[in-house]
Amino acid sequence: MQIVHGMDSLTLVLIVSIGLLCLAAIFFWARRRFELALVMILLSPWIHFLFDANIPQTPEDVLSSAGSIEPSTHIRLGIVLFAGSIGVSRLFQSFSSSDEKIPPAFLVLGVFILYALLSTGYSIDQSFTFIRTAEFIAFFGFLLGLFFWMSDPVRMDRAIDIFFIIVVAGAIVNLCTLLFFPAHAWWWAAPDRLQGFMSHPNTLGGFCMISYPVLLWEYTRRGIAGKSFIVTIAIILLTMHILSGSRTTLAVSLMGFAIWQVVLNKKALFILFAALILFGGYFLMQSKLPSFERYESSRITHLTGRTQFWAGSVVLALERPILGYGYGVEGKIWEDPRFQTNKSSLWMGSAKSSLHNGYLSVLIGLGIVGLVLWLATIVPPVWGVFFVPGNYYKAVFLVIFMQLLLANLFETVITTSRSMESITFWVFWTFAIRYQYLMAKEAQ
Repeated sequence: MQIVHGMDSLTLVLIVSIGLLCLAAIFFWARRRFELALVMILLSPWIHFLFDANIPQTPEDVLSSAGSIEPSTHIRLGIVLFAGSIGVSRLFQSFSSSDEKIPPAFLVLGVFILYALLSTGYSIDQSFTFIRTAEFIAFFGFLLGLFFWMSDPVRMDRAIDIFFIIVVAGAIVNLCTLLFFPAHAWWWAAPDRLQGFMSHPNTLGGFCMISYPVLLWEYTRRGIAGKSFIVTIAIILLTMHILSGSRTTLAVSLMGFAIWQVVLNKKALFILFAALILFGGYFLMQSKLPSFERYESSRITHLTGRTQFWAGSVVLALERPILGYGYGVEGKIWEDPRFQTNKSSLWMGSAKSSLHNGYLSVLIGLGIVGLVLWLATIVPPVWGVFFVPGNYYKAVFLVIFMQLLLANLFETVITTSRSMESITFWVFWTFAIRYQYLMAKEAQ
């Protein structure tokens, strides 16, 4: 028995040693080719999709799992921590070979994250606040490494090309899920709404939303064959987007197409897209597609209970206006007995539930102080993009920023580092800062 136990221990040691060697090899490889770290970050939200079972859940099921941390969260956190360590290593490497300093916007973001970490002490869900802040800290390290790695426009182009590859892969995976695994592709709570490989129809809609600007960017740089392929991918995504019934992301996506033409001063195309948007919007409102119907109302413009969420959030925010309830607590605030009359799963007091408004989420979590810090982090780089030359860089930056900032009014999409939308926002936020630095250097 001791021999067998010894062999088991030796086997375990060998497995662990091989695993550590592989991680070390990946670490040093990604340190030299930072694109690998970017791929890790972009694919990290997919971990949750792999674990999603798409099975019916009652409000009681949601409540019983409210305080648990899912296995996918641990795996995704490990990936982000690993990518963050690569970013920090890249940061120190850049410090040793360059005198470039950390941009002020990053310093403000660092203060915001530090403030979020300190909120763990008074958070109404300390475990969630700590885990979500720890992930954001690691993501912050990755963003710093990304900024210093993108020392020239060639690397920025390469990074956007990686986004394009992820978009194409996502479109293919979602299409294959629809064709070969229809039981998983259609959301259990609303069988007429497509979720594909993703964990929710709105998640699929968010993926489509952030894909269009990247496809437009790549379209301008490809030949006839490449353009045809991109148009095909765009049609597939738009079809799945409509089938998802994600109204907010679809509306802001259509606005994004129009903004693209405005930035590039293509007046004729803007008029054409505006006409198509008006016609398409009218058609969707009149067609009454099943994916856009909601049980609360048949009107496509109905906000499906969001106004109640917002009203309740404002009431609770006014009771703790300065510090809030702790970073990332989200729907945990609905444990308040005053809001327990509605038995919908979204009102059951789970920190995993969204408030369907990112600005209110920051206000609830960190109060006015946190909201001011968060806005001070976001606004200067986004505002600065308006003053760079009107080219394709400016177009892709502004479209993504405008899409996500508008969508954040109706969904919590950019307040963390966990979702595809938030990762996209912060990565392109980093792109925008680096691009403005490159433009300033070129002007000197």
